[in-house]
Amino acid sequence: MRQSPPPATSTPPNPLPGALPLAELVPLLEARARAGDAAAACRLGVELSKCRHKLRSLSTAPDEQMDETRWREQGRSDAQIASLRDQRRRRLHQRAACEALPPELIDRAPWFMLQAALAGNASAMVAFARLEGVTMAGLVADPALYEQYRLHAFGLWERALHQGSMDALWLWYGAVNDGWQNLPLFGVLPPEYRPVDRPLALIERVNDSGRLPAGVHMQQIISSNNASRPPISISSEAREWADAFYRRHLEASTELVLADARQRLMLDHFSLIGEVKDLQELAARSEELEATAYNERCSSTGAD
Repeated sequence: MRQSPPPATSTPPNPLPGALPLAELVPLLEARARAGDAAAACRLGVELSKCRHKLRSLSTAPDEQMDETRWREQGRSDAQIASLRDQRRRRLHQRAACEALPPELIDRAPWFMLQAALAGNASAMVAFARLEGVTMAGLVADPALYEQYRLHAFGLWERALHQGSMDALWLWYGAVNDGWQNLPLFGVLPPEYRPVDRPLALIERVNDSGRLPAGVHMQQIISSNNASRPPISISSEAREWADAFYRRHLEASTELVLADARQRLMLDHFSLIGEVKDLQELAARSEELEATAYNERCSSTGAD
């Protein structure tokens, strides 16, 4: 049966829930999403995508005994091994919580993201264009999702880019860079977005604008990611295109995201490590921080 995204409203009726156990969180979000709450649909899409990733990555993880043997061979101390063991137990607990969810609900993750994206959420626009957790084979095997992706992915991604989403810029760079695989966005990009130096030129232009926080320099991050490959030269044509794009869409935009959301979340996590010594408290604080970050991203909408 052909599926279509639920009706969407851009304004949530009440604040999104915080860091709740998955068994409590998912039913709350699902009920609100199916009633048309786009922010809840976005957060639900995030949680279901995380579950998809956890189920896939942990299914091939080595068992506990293999882990401990490897840790001891690496010269880890007893205290470090105890910490790693605790982290592994938390991951297995998270996996069990994901396994308790209906598989068909987890498969709906991109549909909930589409609902939020069509309501104007830039984070959801990029998430749908990325199709995180969905392989190319999985996309082709789902005719309804494939059709919706072909209809909406490029337009939603471009709208997010016009709003100033650095997530959209990162995704574009990945889609046209031959070192990043299985990004279906490349298949729907028109010719003007396919030259590999154009996203790099726009990244350079954003860097030069001085609108990124101190210590965040996207070109340096890209250089470190591509250390094993020759650098890509940026043509004068690409720089002219990027400058015109920046002036047209980003220069006066109040929606310019000042740093990649994942980068900011990672930096916040690093600061927690320096503040909190108790591992259980650290885990709880990290979950609260993630929930807050996801809620902020999922509750915001912007105009083109």
